[in-house]
Order: sequence, then C-alpha cells, then structure tokens
Amino acid sequence: MSFEENKKLGFFKLYRSMLNWEWFKDSSTLHVFIYCLLKANHKDQRYKGDVVKRGSFFTSRKIIAEETGLTEQSVRTALKHLKLTNELTISTSPKGTVISINNYDDYQTVTNTLTNNQPTPNQQLTTNKNDKNIKNEKNGGGTPYTTDFLRFWDVYKKHGFKDDCFKEWQLWCYTKEEVELIIFAAKEYSKEMENDRQHMLYPRTFLEDEKYRDYEKSFEKYKVYLQEQEDLEEVKKMLKTKDGYE
Repeated sequence: MSFEENKKLGFFKLYRSMLNWEWFKDSSTLHVFIYCLLKANHKDQRYKGDVVKRGSFFTSRKIIAEETGLTEQSVRTALKHLKLTNELTISTSPKGTVISINNYDDYQTVTNTLTNNQPTPNQQLTTNKNDKNIKNEKNGGGTPYTTDFLRFWDVYKKHGFKDDCFKEWQLWCYTKEEVELIIFAAKEYSKEMENDRQHMLYPRTFLEDEKYRDYEKSFEKYKVYLQEQEDLEEVKKMLKTKDGYE
C-alpha cells in the first residue's frame, strides 16, 4: 500500500508498552482488538437510521470471523476477553452488534511527548480494571437482572452465586438465538442431572465452559418440532372456521 493511500485511510497509534499488555500473547484476542481499532469510525456516521458514534462500528461475530480469518468461536472468546478487561463495550440491537473502543481518543491523539494526562496502555489498563471493579460492585449492589438471565436462572436446577453468574452472562452478549439455546440446554441438562445434583455444574460454569453447545443438535430438532406444532395449530384453526378447508 502506498504512502498516499495510507494518508487517505488514516491511522491509529499504539504504544510500545502494549508488549506488556495481558492479552498480547493471546494471538486471537490481539488480532481482534487491532481489527476493531481499524474498523472503528473516526467520526460519527449514520447507519440504517441510527448514529454510530466515533470509535464504534456495527458488525457481527460472523463478519469479524470472515474478515480476520478466525473461527467464530475464537472471535467470541476474544470479544469476551476484551469486554472483561474493559477494552471494548459491546451492545446488541435488532440491527446488529455495536462494538465501541473504550478510550478511543488515546489511540488517535498525536503528541510528541507523553504527559501525565495521556496514559500509556498499561496505565489505561489499570484504570479500566478499577472502573470495572466499581461497576461490578454496583452490579452486586442491586442492578436489575435481565429477563433472559432470569429465565435461565429459573430453569437451571442448581444455583450458585447469582451476581457472579449474571456477570458471566453479561460478558457474552448472547444473541436471541443463543439465549433460546441456553435455556433449552439448561432444561435438558437439569433433567439429566436430576438424580445427581451433587455433580451438576454450577450455572456460571455451565455458561463459562459453554456446556450448552453440547445441545445444539437437539435444539435444532426441537425447533423443527415447534414449527410443526405451530403449522398443525394453524391448520386446526382453519378447519374450525366457516371459510376454512374441509
């Protein structure tokens, strides 16, 4: 790529102290973080009627996997890492997933010397961790649980520490499809372990180890069954009406 092309596309800066960053040796997490820095909007932009702020961009795990050459599972884990240490903020909406770079300006502002007002990534990381701890304490202090999490908690037949489990739930940014898979899997797993609750995984471990993925094939069959039942009910309704088929 030529110098002129680079000038047009812009740049971001990285401090050499990133060599000491806790995820630096995790190649997938490092890859995804640099990808996010490259993809983030350098100014506010509109997308399908919404304003996507500077330092943010619309995407999906599938898109990131395709554009980085990583598997969706690797992308998923990397995003969890980056959200855990507060490098990224991730939110979902009907239009897609929005990823925001926290402290985005630190990677954009160009200066000749560092000042106390311009933290290095190591300083930034420490601050981010402190901020995260504060947020977690607030969460433990009474932040409402989401409806989807409570659905999972209610069907899972072994309970641990609810706040810790909810923190794990929030890290993953589950899609609607994944939420339904998790709830289905929690029900099935609870049935299987009904007579052996002692060896049943705690709910946080169930999420953390992605145990629910063992039930993906069963879940697909279950969805087909639900669709068949829905179609059957529709036929029954039609037969009951005067204008229905006989």
